[in-house]
Amino acid sequence: MTVRFEGIANLERIYAELGVKAQAFIPAALFQEAEVVMKASKSLVPADTRVLLGSGHVSLPGRTGGGWSVKFGYGGAAQKYAVIQHEADDYHHNVGQAHYLSEPFEAAAPTLEAALIARLKGIM
Repeated sequence: MTVRFEGIANLERIYAELGVKAQAFIPAALFQEAEVVMKASKSLVPADTRVLLGSGHVSLPGRTGGGWSVKFGYGGAAQKYAVIQHEADDYHHNVGQAHYLSEPFEAAAPTLEAALIARLKGIM
């Protein structure tokens, strides 16, 4: 899943509201917003053995072309299990559910730009 804030219009809007110095704080804000989604996700992860729950991670921000990216998800040694548990709608989960990462991500996506701006205001 990917959310992109592209184009000069988005940058101009952020810079008009916060100033060009906001650029230095964007990686931290992205990381913190990814952590918010991950926290919401962890309450939905199937937890029969807790291995999957323990594999949740948020990477440090990295440069991608002219911008930044943050990757987050579940897996590591539990990668195949993570995909099966996430996608299988027909599994019965005593604890947790399918789509444990996509649902919190999709819930956050419509307000992500506003959340990033608010977070930038708070850390600048």
